[in-house]
Amino acid sequence: MLCLKKAYYYINMQIGECLMKQNQEYEAYLKYKEIIVFDSKHQKALCRIGNYLFKCNKYNEAQEYFSKCLCIDQNNYEALLGYADTLRLQNQLILANYNYEKAININNQDYQVFYGRGECLKSLNDFENSSKMFKKALMLNQNHFESLFSLADYLRQVDKYIEAIGYFDQALQLKPQNPELWEGKAFCLMELNDNEEAVNCYEKALKYDPTSYEALKGMGFSLRKLYKCDESIVFFEKALEIKPNNVYSLKGKAECLRLLGKWEEALKYYQLVLSVHPGQHRAMFFKSQMESTVTTLRQHEQVIFINPQNINSIFGKAECLRMLNDFDGAMQFYVKVLQIDPNHINSLIGYGFCLGYQNKFKQALEQYDKALTVNQYSTDAMWGKGECLRMLMDFNNALVYYEKVLIFDPSHYVTLSGKGDCLRMLGLYQQAIDVYNQALFIQSNQPSLLYGKAVCLISQNHFDAASELLRQAKKVAPPNFYVDKAIQFCEFKKQILEICLEVIINEDSTKIG
Repeated sequence: MLCLKKAYYYINMQIGECLMKQNQEYEAYLKYKEIIVFDSKHQKALCRIGNYLFKCNKYNEAQEYFSKCLCIDQNNYEALLGYADTLRLQNQLILANYNYEKAININNQDYQVFYGRGECLKSLNDFENSSKMFKKALMLNQNHFESLFSLADYLRQVDKYIEAIGYFDQALQLKPQNPELWEGKAFCLMELNDNEEAVNCYEKALKYDPTSYEALKGMGFSLRKLYKCDESIVFFEKALEIKPNNVYSLKGKAECLRLLGKWEEALKYYQLVLSVHPGQHRAMFFKSQMESTVTTLRQHEQVIFINPQNINSIFGKAECLRMLNDFDGAMQFYVKVLQIDPNHINSLIGYGFCLGYQNKFKQALEQYDKALTVNQYSTDAMWGKGECLRMLMDFNNALVYYEKVLIFDPSHYVTLSGKGDCLRMLGLYQQAIDVYNQALFIQSNQPSLLYGKAVCLISQNHFDAASELLRQAKKVAPPNFYVDKAIQFCEFKKQILEICLEVIINEDSTKIG
């Protein structure tokens, strides 16, 4: 009789497995159900039912079957993995992570368990360890799409753009029509200032998803950086059709209008930015500056109309255009000044600033060097050269010029900010914090300073203080995904002890049960 039962179970299991291979999952599920009617402790059948229910998004029911199996054998790998997956998708992350760990201790050769734990840790905002899990999953299955995508997205979030692009490319080999992959790669290219290639990737993202807000907005920014403002506006407008009150798209359109010399329209959009986010200092500054600058510009134009060789008004017009972000226009008038007076130091500095803003840092350096030849003590030229060197990632030499500026003006806030950033990028976190503190004494609510100091504090494991600074930055800056994630990361790190205690309690209660 016992042999007949075993044969019956074996045959039904084999039928179920065959049906699964033929994608007849429901029919297979019914066969597994037949088995547990006669043997409620048949572990394989319990797991197969759990897996089927999991695929049907019936997580509570699936969890029951995995739990039944674990009551019979707490080390059943398939049940542990399934149980952990159901917990993760029901947002019971701490317990899910604990079960993934148990499953890995039993079988560390299955990419799925590492991927599952990676997703769990990512949801707990432990991004560094989640990335390690995704990498382990890929060591076992280099073509696992979800791990490639998740790892690429993590690397993008932590500004490791070149490495992220490598994983986006691998994922695109598997799913070349995935719009999120193209958008992710495009974002990385844009941050690396490869905007022409970024535009190509955004085009592909929009080909597969014409309504992708992130791709529309990103395309707008890349085109603006390429000074194709007419085209850029079109994409910002499409993005605003999807999210009418988004600060970044409103500001992007305002910037384009300003660069196109449509200052009245630009003022209207800056006002819209401020109505959505009153604390948006950049928009507030530009609105006020534009109103005053346009008035001054018209005055210089009247003088030039009467006397085309008036060097003061030619330079004044260049300065106004620069302040209005019309850098190409400004450079034309700086050149006119320099044709009259090649040693006009303020035109050399203004010309260098415009080139730097267009990411032409090496050309900008040439202008700053010329200015320093005219006056070796020019703080504006020294600061400009320091900025260019920093943007070229020559942090040590940038520090040399920042220090020179600070000898003449110890409270030069922008120089202190640049110096702090260089020290942070060199891993000199405590020195960077000291410099950020000096700058924050002058500008206590400057978001980039608050964020820079917070990054240093996180690197020193001072999560409470970092979290406080990030929250302060959030109050004065527009909504920022990365600041939100950084806050969550700090909160997660602060709760590690609580998590450990909860895991111990859960383990004890499981043993009692």
